[in-house]
Amino acid sequence: MQFAFWNNGSPRVLRTLKNVALPSGTTVADVVAPIPEQDLYRYEEVPAAPAAHQRPGALVFARDGDTITATWSLEDRPLEELRAEKLAALAAHRYAAETGGLVLTDGTRIGTDRQDQAMITGTLLGFMAGAIAEVRWKTGGSFLTLDAAAFQPIAAAVAAHVEASFAREAEHAAAIEALATAAAVAAYDVTTGWPEAA
Repeated sequence: MQFAFWNNGSPRVLRTLKNVALPSGTTVADVVAPIPEQDLYRYEEVPAAPAAHQRPGALVFARDGDTITATWSLEDRPLEELRAEKLAALAAHRYAAETGGLVLTDGTRIGTDRQDQAMITGTLLGFMAGAIAEVRWKTGGSFLTLDAAAFQPIAAAVAAHVEASFAREAEHAAAIEALATAAAVAAYDVTTGWPEAA
């Protein structure tokens, strides 16, 4: 027996040898060779529908009359592969939370991306060194005039926001590392408990 294909891509089960066998190995006919190529069964393949923690395994064949049906078995994906994917998704979510900005209690929006963080650190160092007495800090479409006393709470809020983002990532990472099954890792939600973004 051999597998071939119609022009439209549909598989065929053909009789080309003396002994014709199903994919299971069972002989279904003994014929006198040689014999012309001939379709014996209609072949149907059931598409695999794996869950997030699964992947297709082997094809399982079954015969029902003149139809052979092939169904994909499912197996769990490797636990470490799923864990690595989940930790990567976690890191991406932390970065989005960290750099998404924050809103002060008075409603002022402060940027927290990596460039904003560097500028805030540099400005704070400038105040500490006595190099500057005040800054014009642009937020949204307006400028704030800030001295050291007014700027320091902003710098502290940004530092706390960034630290809270990394702390939450560490908590999620520890929880993911503790999960023992592929299904549990795939189902774990990394989007909870983050600092509120602007």
